[in-house]
Amino acid sequence: MVVVVESKRAGGSMHTVEEAIRREVAVMAVPGSVRNPAAEGTNLLLSEGCAPACSTEDVLVALGLATAGATGGDMLARIVAGLDPTVSRIDIEGLDGLQKRLLELLDDGPVSLDVLVLRAGAPVPEVLVAAEGLERLGLLARDGARVLRA
Repeated sequence: MVVVVESKRAGGSMHTVEEAIRREVAVMAVPGSVRNPAAEGTNLLLSEGCAPACSTEDVLVALGLATAGATGGDMLARIVAGLDPTVSRIDIEGLDGLQKRLLELLDDGPVSLDVLVLRAGAPVPEVLVAAEGLERLGLLARDGARVLRA
């Protein structure tokens, strides 16, 4: 997934978008003011059919990591940032398949996130979200650049 936050009509971001489209990677764009020259590219992408990214929920839904309207955008942002005090330790059985897999992969000790992504065989954004969820739940910890079971 490529999310373009701000871009002029031409430049590096638009080259990235072209390459993403060529590789069949989804592209989302954050709408900007029509008066802002730095938003011409993102607004052009939206007019050409790219999905709008108006909140973290939009991106998570597009990645298949959340359901539209399941939580308010504010609440979802708080959960993603690990700021929601109602999200607490959870039973292992309540974890999704990828989270369970990550914990299994960490049974042999700490590894870098890069290695964890390779071993999991899942897309990077999904592994990162799953790992952050495990960390918020107190099941995963960071040891410098590595992660391990807590």
